[in-house]
Amino acid sequence: MNVLVGEAGLCRGIELAYAKMNKLAGEVGLMKATHRAGSRAASRWDPLQRIGSDATELLKRYPGLANVTVVEGFDAVEQGDVVVVGHKGIDRQFMEDATSKGAVLHDSQCPFMRKYDATASSLVKEGHDLIVFGKPGNHHCLYAKGLAESSGRVGLIAEKVCDIANELDVKGRKWACIVQVTGNSAGWERFKSDLSQTGVEAKVCDTLCPDSLSRQESACEMARRADAVIIVNDCGGSTQSVFEQCRAVNSRTFSYDPDDAFPAQWLEGAETVALTGGIHVPAWLLDGIAGEMRSLASRQGVRAKR
Repeated sequence: MNVLVGEAGLCRGIELAYAKMNKLAGEVGLMKATHRAGSRAASRWDPLQRIGSDATELLKRYPGLANVTVVEGFDAVEQGDVVVVGHKGIDRQFMEDATSKGAVLHDSQCPFMRKYDATASSLVKEGHDLIVFGKPGNHHCLYAKGLAESSGRVGLIAEKVCDIANELDVKGRKWACIVQVTGNSAGWERFKSDLSQTGVEAKVCDTLCPDSLSRQESACEMARRADAVIIVNDCGGSTQSVFEQCRAVNSRTFSYDPDDAFPAQWLEGAETVALTGGIHVPAWLLDGIAGEMRSLASRQGVRAKR
C-alpha cells in the first residue's frame, strides 16, 4: 500500500514561535510561556502543552524549550518573570497587567493571527459592523465578534450568506467582512461571491492564513490521487477546513484520532492512501502513523485495489 504523507506538519506560525522561544531561552535561561486558550477538545494538541508532555522530538529541534515552563493565566506570572506569548497571542489586558506587575513580555504571536486581530480591530475602530466567514464556535471568529460587540457594533459569524440575510437588510449599518484565519478557502470564495450578489456594500478583507490555504490545496491534490484519505484530527479549525475540502473531492475521507485504534476497514481496497493533518499535527507524528498504517495493511492482509 502506498501512503502519500502531507508535507505540512506544524504550521509556519507555530514553528516561528518555537524558534523565537528557543533563541530567547538560550539568552535568558528559565522563562514562562502562555497564550490564549483554545477549546477543551483541542487543548491536548496545544503547541505549548506539547513542550511539557511530548517534548522528545521537539527538543531535538529546539533544545532551548527545556527551559520553558508553560503557565495559564495572569496569576501564574510573577515580578521579574520573562514571559513569551505563544503563537495564538494573548488579550491586551493580560499584556498590560503582566507588564505592570514587572514581568518582561516577548510576543511570538503568529504573524497571520496578528494581521487578523489587527484587521478586525481597525475595522471596528473605523465604525464597521463585522461579518466573519467561519465556524460559529471558532476562537478567531468569536474574538472578532467580541471586538465588534464590545464597541457597540454588530458582529456576525456565518458560513452562508443566506443565514444572515435578515441582518444584512437592516439599514444604516456599515459592513466589513473578514475570514477565519483557518477558514475553508473554497467556502470563502463562494461566500464573497454570494455577498456581492446581495448588493450589500461591504469592505472585504482577506485574512485567510497562507499556510492554511496551501495546506488545503495540497491536501486536495493528494485526495484526488488517493483511494482513501486520512485526516489526523487536532480538533482545530484548520483540520475542519482540510477535511471539508478533501471530502468534496474524495468521498472516502476519514477523520482519525491517534488515541483510538486505527480502523482497518478504512484501508480496504485502497492501493494509495493520503495522510495529512491540521496545523497542530507535527510531521514526526504523521510519519509514525504512516508506518503504522503500512504495518496494519501488511499484518491484516488488507486487499489493495486491482
